Amino acid sequence: MKKTLETKPQLIQISAAWNSREGAPLGRNQYVELEIKKPKANGASTKLSANQKPCEKMAEAILMDGGKRGQVVKVCADPACRIHHPNTPSPQQVERERAEERKLVQRIRELLVAPYPIERAWNYGIPNERFTCWTILEHHPSNTGIAFCSQGFGPSNPWGLVFLAGQHMGIGMDSAWFASLEDAMRESAAWDGPKPDVLEAR
Repeated sequence: MKKTLETKPQLIQISAAWNSREGAPLGRNQYVELEIKKPKANGASTKLSANQKPCEKMAEAILMDGGKRGQVVKVCADPACRIHHPNTPSPQQVERERAEERKLVQRIRELLVAPYPIERAWNYGIPNERFTCWTILEHHPSNTGIAFCSQGFGPSNPWGLVFLAGQHMGIGMDSAWFASLEDAMRESAAWDGPKPDVLEAR
């Protein structure tokens, strides 16, 4: 990935996470990944979805995390593009999302603990394989927390929802692991705000 950025410094850096901090790679709420379809050889017309159409602001980008980390894709990151961003949010919607983001960060801070390691079972490798997961957040009412693990589903999705105690202390399934701490928090029992699919539908 470093070599790609050196040869193509103009690449937009994007993230698989829904949102991103200022100065970080663009989150999914700030770009549309394009899958441009070529016209059929026989000239037959086909109705294309928005992400299959090119635009003047189309550019190449590189994914900095997630399962497609290091891949170069085409994106539109121009909020004024009427093809890929026809429903540009109003100032009120933008402010509401910012308020929700501040609430999310505050909720994470409330539940943070000093990181501590737990060896958790990994069921997708050799028998009895275990990886060290660092619990960084606890929500005792649901007996769940968030852990960081560079192995298992990491580094693509190193942030996971885990149980704090009981019989199910393994790493679990891939659906419980995410590219960012914020995405994991949004899917956790500790978060009562909008989920990512609700945000995307706005």
